[in-house]
Amino acid sequence: MILVAQCIATAPNAMDCFEILLHADISTSACDIQGQTALHVIASIGHVPSLEMLLRGGCERDTGDEEGMTALHYAIKHQHVRAVTMLVYMGASVSVSDHQGRTAMHHAAIIGNLDILRVIMEYGGNMGMGWCDKHGRTSLHLAVCNSHVMCAAMLVCAGANPALEDSAGNTPQQLASTTEVCIYQ
Repeated sequence: MILVAQCIATAPNAMDCFEILLHADISTSACDIQGQTALHVIASIGHVPSLEMLLRGGCERDTGDEEGMTALHYAIKHQHVRAVTMLVYMGASVSVSDHQGRTAMHHAAIIGNLDILRVIMEYGGNMGMGWCDKHGRTSLHLAVCNSHVMCAAMLVCAGANPALEDSAGNTPQQLASTTEVCIYQ
């Protein structure tokens, strides 16, 4: 189903083919060698009609792959704003974390896409503003270290704490004032 999903999402008659497969009782929870389901693949591509069809068909929204990345994380990573919106609207959790301890808010801060950050915050992502990844970094740490100034400003305005230390004892405020390059991916 995974390879089929990838091919179908890019085909001219994608929706007809996709609907036939879904009604043929093919499992949407099957995964590939990296643990990715059809939803992961479609979210990475950003094909919103296929995403909607999978979600309405009862596809599990928050399944993580071998890295703990969910379909929402992949839609954020590939900057598909409409796919991110569809996923959270249809119930994908913004608070699920990957194996690095990063939530949707962390991933949005890493890429620095303000539209995606707004969507995540609108659907409750700001409730986890102080949540830390496995290195003690908040979304604000990640925005600052990736030089996403507007993203960092939005997070601070929403209540992110610029004085919160990560595992290395660095605050976002300190990181912003250094000339070091610290890119976290």
